Amino acid sequence: MRDEDRALIKELMRTGSLTIPNLVKAAAKEFLCRIAEILAVADEILMEDREPGRYERLGYEGRQLETLLGTVEFRRRRYRERGTGRPLYLVDEVLGLESGQRVSDEGAGRCHGVDPGAGGTPAPAPLPGPAGRGQRQPGRPPGPLPRPGRGAQGLRPPA
Repeated sequence: MRDEDRALIKELMRTGSLTIPNLVKAAAKEFLCRIAEILAVADEILMEDREPGRYERLGYEGRQLETLLGTVEFRRRRYRERGTGRPLYLVDEVLGLESGQRVSDEGAGRCHGVDPGAGGTPAPAPLPGPAGRGQRQPGRPPGPLPRPGRGAQGLRPPA
């Protein structure tokens, strides 16, 4: 066990707040920090591997993204595409994030029919409407929708 974990547990025990919800909050905070670190490394790798001469680096800009566990805050490099002048963030493009998007696909969803922000109460029923892309079948947990003709993981079934 890491020293930081022991210190956290001792502090929670000392204050009488060693509870599952407090442990989950602490773990979520640590996980979000780890995600921010991973995104920083991904941004660095993209900078190193980018096509030479195609992008002009303009500096850094912060971003916040809401997830099921909370807000991930990270910095990423801003570029301008030479020739078109189009501004972009390579890490955003790799992640599939749209400009101004503040909620990740997972952050907008529900965890197996439970609304995490409502103290474990059942999630509200989806609004009625035509079945279409992105709508879930009742009782189906959140996650990527499999593409037609593919298995549950979006992969072709073994032959």
